[in-house]
Amino acid sequence: MVWEELSAEGWLGTSTANTATQRPAHSIIIPHCTIADPNSVSTLSLMPHTDKYKGIVEQFTNKWMHSKPLPQIERIFKIHPEASILKRYEEYKATVECCYGPFKGRSFPGGTRTMEVGNEQRRFHGTLAKCAIGTTNSQNTLCNESNCSVCGIIRTSFKKSFSGTRHTLERYGIGIYFSSTSSKSDDYCGDGFPYGGARYKTMFLCKVVVGKVTKPMTNLVTLTSSPDGYNAVIGEPGRGSIKYDEVVVYENAACYPAYLLVYKA
Repeated sequence: MVWEELSAEGWLGTSTANTATQRPAHSIIIPHCTIADPNSVSTLSLMPHTDKYKGIVEQFTNKWMHSKPLPQIERIFKIHPEASILKRYEEYKATVECCYGPFKGRSFPGGTRTMEVGNEQRRFHGTLAKCAIGTTNSQNTLCNESNCSVCGIIRTSFKKSFSGTRHTLERYGIGIYFSSTSSKSDDYCGDGFPYGGARYKTMFLCKVVVGKVTKPMTNLVTLTSSPDGYNAVIGEPGRGSIKYDEVVVYENAACYPAYLLVYKA
């Protein structure tokens, strides 16, 4: 995958594997990170005042609902998926729009916004990183550690087969879980990884084809696919034991990581 970096530091140009792995005298040793792809990685930095960057920060900030302190985003990376991942996503979105829609232009409840094709939405997903990916300009190469979920998702997108490998409570069965609540997704990022005397966390902001949804009143822990006639399950606060929202899809093609947010723990 190719990354565009959105940060406050201006144009970054091209970063090669050699420059990415050189350690200047003032730097520190970071956790072990085996380089998976020795090829150069092009990065493009966008200033924080651009509409795209500001919109992501605003979404992250406005949806931080927990009482824990709101962290400051250090940098944002735009992720360009492999062509095959994006192709299957676009095909799935078109199928959902055709067979379960139309959604495009339909008003959400409350009437303040209208839906996109396939009821596509941006949702957060928190998981663990086992390397210093994204902490500096040069840390933009994926590691090859099998337990680094962040690099794995960037490389191959989401896989339902990994559902439940880290967390046993899955209210709506075996699926791929997202939330509009950034502070909820933060709960799944662990304690962060150490770098430069601080600890950093990473969180995905993802494109998700939500389609036609059902909102159950109780947990449905035995689900392995979306209920008949629906594309996703939405858990709303006040329904069952859930306190903060989540949306669950059951097809790998229904989602992909669009942005990686890096912030201090």
